[in-house]
Amino acid sequence: MQPLMTPRLALEPETIGRYEAWREMNRNRSDADHRELSEDDAWLRLLARQGQWSAFGYGFFFVLDRTDGTMIGEVGLQRRRRGLGPDFDPYPEAAWVVEADRRGQGIAREAMAAVQAWLASTRPELDRLVALIAAGNG
Repeated sequence: MQPLMTPRLALEPETIGRYEAWREMNRNRSDADHRELSEDDAWLRLLARQGQWSAFGYGFFFVLDRTDGTMIGEVGLQRRRRGLGPDFDPYPEAAWVVEADRRGQGIAREAMAAVQAWLASTRPELDRLVALIAAGNG
């Protein structure tokens, strides 16, 4: 699949090919509820995200700055079994994170709009998305 392009961003499906840059980005996150993953846990998480693409035909994208290719976040869709019931669990769950110093610039909104447009054009049967939004991020 070709990357999705927006005016400022390139969205590339997550694969282990960018593991080191992805791990470094996640290591530097400053979210209050973020915990650094061990090398093995990080490797398994990225493999699982790559597996979402194989299993469901959608998944997470690396968010890259188009000017220099720097990884500045990740956005996308996942299938989880959170036990939240039939109004949540059967649907693709949208999720996103942007590096702290790039927040407040509309990057997550721009990236998720591109993901939603791509999903509508490639998988129109998936007409409902869900998301968990942390208190204070609404």
